[in-house]
Amino acid sequence: MKKFFRVLLILALAVTCSLSLFACGDGDGEVGVKGIKCKKIDGVYTIYDYVEQDGVTELNIGECVEEGVTDIRIKKGAFSGNSTLVKIIVSNKVTEIDKGAFEGMNSLETLEVPFIGRTANSDAYYKESKTSVDKSVDSARTIAHFFGDSEYGLACSVKISYNDTSSVTCYMPLTFKEVIVNATEDYSIPMYAFNGAVNLTSVKLVGKIDAIGEYAFAGCKEIKAIELPETVKNVYKGAFKDCVKLAELTNGADTIFGEDALEGTKVTLAD
Repeated sequence: MKKFFRVLLILALAVTCSLSLFACGDGDGEVGVKGIKCKKIDGVYTIYDYVEQDGVTELNIGECVEEGVTDIRIKKGAFSGNSTLVKIIVSNKVTEIDKGAFEGMNSLETLEVPFIGRTANSDAYYKESKTSVDKSVDSARTIAHFFGDSEYGLACSVKISYNDTSSVTCYMPLTFKEVIVNATEDYSIPMYAFNGAVNLTSVKLVGKIDAIGEYAFAGCKEIKAIELPETVKNVYKGAFKDCVKLAELTNGADTIFGEDALEGTKVTLAD
């Protein structure tokens, strides 16, 4: 009898421990410690919903993931309508983010991500790609991709250009002001990535960022200062064009600035 109860106790502890982890299964998914729901979709661990948790205003997805789980996808609408999260940290275990994954949020202020857009596959300037000349000309490599095109009351309409002639309108939370790009692998900020994101006041670049794409920050009118990691070697054409309040830019000694990269800013490069 004692052995029987011992087995029951072990099973109960195992269930309790499993519920404290990020639960990804083949079924309908379960709620993790901070409200994340996920399941396998086509063999990929996919975050598909979030349940608001009392007192939780910051979510670090990496801390909600079982050891060994990688290549996570965030599905469209996973955080739709959330009104409690102020900051979301997307770990480098996330390799794909669907369009509109963060649509309809009401309180979001800061988003930390390992890349901008759908995946980390990006180009910094036209025709950089050796496999596909035009793969860089794509709205899925802009910040607009995160928020999608569904209009709602507590959002501002933002027009993001993604090449010389095309643009997409997205709806960002009125509260949203800061992006942190934390690249753990070699990464270029895509061309037009933040173009026209007039509500952003802060963009922090950390990690292994090697280039700033063409017109990546053009028209970001509220950014006053930005620090480029030492790893950034190229700032391409028009990267910060018309960032009218930009007065402080820190860069490495070997950084090369392209044509009109700082046109319309208050930055003067030292000779």
